[in-house]
Amino acid sequence: MEAHLVRALLADEGIESVIVNEMLQMAQGDFGLAPTVAPQVALLDLRDAERARCLVAEMVARARAEPSEQVAWVCASCGEENEASFELCWQCQAPRPGLAGEGADISAEVR
Repeated sequence: MEAHLVRALLADEGIESVIVNEMLQMAQGDFGLAPTVAPQVALLDLRDAERARCLVAEMVARARAEPSEQVAWVCASCGEENEASFELCWQCQAPRPGLAGEGADISAEVR
């Protein structure tokens, strides 16, 4: 599941990637395969590597944030309230304001 989240994050930023070893993970329990067969995200253009690393590091940092630092937010597009952990509106899939280094729209947060 994490590989798909990373791939979606990169796609949203225009970085093309694929998931490799996805089907091998299902066979791991039956055959005792090494952990190196875990699904991995592979970039199609290595020139995107540094930007991809930064985006994934930001995603991990947000996921590790203290729950008290996370606040629910209201979608600017449709007005729907979203959980703090959501990066896209569950109703209309609009991105959360302030992601990927943009200035946060504090008025869109619910306290």
